[in-house]
Parts: sequence; C-alpha cells; structure tokens
Amino acid sequence: NSVESFSKRFNLNIKIMHEVVNINPKDKFVIVKNNENGEEFKDAFDYLIITTGTNPARLPFFKNETNICVLKTIDDALIIRDYIDVYMREYTNNNENNEAAIKESLAKNKTCNFYDEKIDVNMLIAGAGFIGLELIEAFAERNLSTVIIEKTGQILPNFDSEVIDYAEDYLEKKGVKILKNCTITDYASDDNNKIVSVKTSDCNEISP
Repeated sequence: NSVESFSKRFNLNIKIMHEVVNINPKDKFVIVKNNENGEEFKDAFDYLIITTGTNPARLPFFKNETNICVLKTIDDALIIRDYIDVYMREYTNNNENNEAAIKESLAKNKTCNFYDEKIDVNMLIAGAGFIGLELIEAFAERNLSTVIIEKTGQILPNFDSEVIDYAEDYLEKKGVKILKNCTITDYASDDNNKIVSVKTSDCNEISP
C-alpha cells in the first residue's frame, strides 16, 4: 500500500479522502470530515500548516505526448514508477547484451560534453526544486542517466548556499548533469506521440 509505505517512511499519520471543514485557531483544533462515510471528528494541533497545493507548471507548446509525467500526488508517483518499469524492460530488450549495453551507455552519458552536440539521456527533469531532486534519487536507484534543467542560476532556489553547494556536489557524484540558467525552447516527437528530443536555450539538443 503506497500510503502506508509513505507514512512509515516519513513517520506521518496520513488520512486520505478526508477534508477539514472547520478550524478553531483559539482552542487549536480542527473538525475533519471523512468523505467516504460522512463522519466528522475533532483533531487537536500545536501548529497548523495549511498546504493548498499548486498545479504542475506545463510548458505551453507541449501537447499530449505520452512520455511527459508530472509529480504532485502519490498517483503521479505511481505512474512514473510504472513508466520507468516499462522503459527499463524496453531498453534492456532492445540490447542483446543487456547489462553490458546499459553500463556502456550510462558511462558514456556521464562523461559527455553537453555543449555543441546531441545529448543522450534516459530521464530529463525540468525544474531543480525539491520535487525535482526527489525524482533524481528514484532514477539513480535504477541507474538511469539523468539531466536536470533549471531556469534560474541555482538548484533549490529557496534554499541557502550551504545546502545548495552540498546538493550540487552530491548530484555530481551521482553522475547527474545540471543545466542552470537554461530552459526548454522546443521539442520533437515521433509517430507514437512520444518526445524524442528537446531543444534548450543554451544546449543544442537533448534526447531523453
């Protein structure tokens, strides 16, 4: 169960299909409604954080390509996980010497020069915020060569320089390529409605 595993990993009490219908800030409690059975209950708090959420940013020129994923909910994470599983099966089945071919490809990707040539990667992440960096961990565990593009001059734009320096050093050791002050400007897709390459503001072409 993904909710149970997430709760155990981060030591959280997660209630899905529940809605806060009333807040009493003076006495520090909320009234919560179970949307599955309609029952309501009181839950106390010391500090209350309201996280209204956001919608994932989408580049306006992308249409309905099948190999673009967003990450906001647990369901989104499951979709990405399933996509990676399918990708890995297809990738290995297309190589006669599977393990050797993967290692050779990853080694090449980790040492390639990103400028003035075509870049071949397994996964491309747009946005080097907290969510984007969380994805890198999942990709690294599967030995997927990853490029992350950030439109500002640093990863984790809202963090201090000490955290950023540590994170960049960690990512470099993992073989992750970081393109800062860089945006996606165009892309190409195939007959199966899958993106086969993207163009960026300071690189020629990236092929995820």
